[in-house]
Amino acid sequence: MEYIEYKENRNNQNSFGEYYAIYFPKTKEYIIVEDHLEADELRKGNYNLTQKFTTKEEAINWAENCKIENFVEANAKKFYGIYFRDTSESLILTSPEEVSMAIYKRSTYCRKFLSKEKALEWIKQIKECGKDVIKKTSKVNEKKKKYYGIYFINTGKEIILDSSIDVMQTVKNSPTYCRKFDSEEKALEWLKIVKKTGKNIEPNTVKAYQNMPDSQIVSQRYYGVYLIESQKSFVTNLIEEANLAIKKEKGLIKKFRKKQDAINWTIECENSKRIYCAIFFTDELKGIITFNYEMRELFIKDKPNIIRAFGTIMEADKWLKNLEHFYRKEMEKLLKEDTIFFDVGTGRGIGEEVRVSDFEGNSLLNKLEEYTGLINQYGNYNLGKINNTNYGELYGLYLALLIALRNNIYKIAGDSKTVINQWSKGEIILSKILPYEQELIYKVIDLRKEFETKGGEVCYINASLNPADLGFHKNKRKVKVIEEVDNS
Repeated sequence: MEYIEYKENRNNQNSFGEYYAIYFPKTKEYIIVEDHLEADELRKGNYNLTQKFTTKEEAINWAENCKIENFVEANAKKFYGIYFRDTSESLILTSPEEVSMAIYKRSTYCRKFLSKEKALEWIKQIKECGKDVIKKTSKVNEKKKKYYGIYFINTGKEIILDSSIDVMQTVKNSPTYCRKFDSEEKALEWLKIVKKTGKNIEPNTVKAYQNMPDSQIVSQRYYGVYLIESQKSFVTNLIEEANLAIKKEKGLIKKFRKKQDAINWTIECENSKRIYCAIFFTDELKGIITFNYEMRELFIKDKPNIIRAFGTIMEADKWLKNLEHFYRKEMEKLLKEDTIFFDVGTGRGIGEEVRVSDFEGNSLLNKLEEYTGLINQYGNYNLGKINNTNYGELYGLYLALLIALRNNIYKIAGDSKTVINQWSKGEIILSKILPYEQELIYKVIDLRKEFETKGGEVCYINASLNPADLGFHKNKRKVKVIEEVDNS
């Protein structure tokens, strides 16, 4: 087991990226806070703009500029281009009320522009083409290339990738820091600072760190190591030495800023011989707390997880809450209008119901004409009582790919890792696959290749966050504390 530091000490005076500026355009007010959980609470249910800064002064300046920009935007003149389809006449107006009167009960094309020149250019293009020619941004041809900087916490290795799919495969089950950038140079600069600090710093704080002397950036770390079987302990400032020790013998690692704190922790371990291990399962977004080493090994077998040792249950539970919040926030980034979700469920007892939905849970199967009349009253496609959940998930991905390709949507998400990471990529064991499964698998493989060639991406989302979930197994946060049984 290797210890992974999740949250940095916020009392460090030299830390950066600690101020959150929240601006509310409707009221033209702003708030500056230092805690990200408090910031999230203030933002809930309110239209806002939020940015993170290294100093309070930067946060205030940004918020004040937002007030000025909001005023300018609200008072900027708008130009409405109108093309009358029945008479081929055109008109440009600046008043929304006049626009409403002009297009009332008329067949028109109408668009809003920030300049009169753009409105005139649009009208000219319509007259040439005979249709609305607003150029939609091509996500295939104009999609900007992204670079992902990846830092491996345990080894200190650093790489840069430009494919999100490669990133998912690379960081799988590995403790890493990963950030996305619009240029390779920015990714390299970020990785250089991360290597010096050992922190997952915000990209917008890189310049601030670059202007600091190395002596101020690099802070010493001490690792307390407790070997459970031999009940021995030691303190080191090298993570490599600590990791090597627990590879040879079962043990725990905890990181400290002060050497004396590390020494005190190892003494406490030797005296009490009881360490609370918080285990967070990244696939399930669930956590447990145990101080029984053998039980811990049983729980984590073949499951992606993050483990940390604590002196009290309260500390362990707080860490699990923060980690769950972080992972949920990362997955909730998928919950956008440009994503299609799929799932399957059997809770109604009428068979395998396949559901494909938007980010609000609304069924999208009506977009497939060939399925008209086959969709049940719940907006789902029923495969019947086939008793094959993986096939149902595969069928969901098949339908999602059809809808995405026909409607220029470039992101799909589901909660079946078997289908997303294996079957749809051709990673199958033919002897274990039924004939009707093979036929659909090959169709999905071809569709996914076409989808990804056009810039599409198929992602995993936890079942508890999947909008396409049929509602039969919603997860609630529950942390179990596993106690030892005294048989004496």
